Amino acid sequence: MPETSPKNIIDKTIPMNIIFPIRGEEVLLAIKTRKIGVGMFNGYGGKLEVGETMQESCAKELQIESGLKANPEDFKKIAVIDFYVHKPDNTIVLHKCDIFTVEQWAGEPKSTEEMDNPTWFKISALPFSKMMPVTESWVHQVLTGKMDWNEFHSYQ
Repeated sequence: MPETSPKNIIDKTIPMNIIFPIRGEEVLLAIKTRKIGVGMFNGYGGKLEVGETMQESCAKELQIESGLKANPEDFKKIAVIDFYVHKPDNTIVLHKCDIFTVEQWAGEPKSTEEMDNPTWFKISALPFSKMMPVTESWVHQVLTGKMDWNEFHSYQ
């Protein structure tokens, strides 16, 4: 494991969201087409932009990535997952991810430039072999109300 900064200072914090549309006992996932997790099933979401509330960001990201339109007030925050990325230059970047569910929207999910093959999965039978490895340690627990915070560290 590489050494971290002797000050253990977080050099940059990136506020983000991950959104899980829920339909009864199912969750909508899609395959990422770029960035972290490309080729793997994931929830929707992105970075918080200046001037947005987190729920406004959720509504924007969900529409861009899935075609679904939801009102900002319909997103329910269920957890916070902190991903610490330790860089080779001893800097640490914190991806602070607010996790949301949404149960009301307009439209049907579709493939977009960022997310492909939207698929409904039973929450009890998530496709972990086709998801990012760290996902198995938190997503089912969050979606079933058994976890509301956790942190993970990765070393590059």
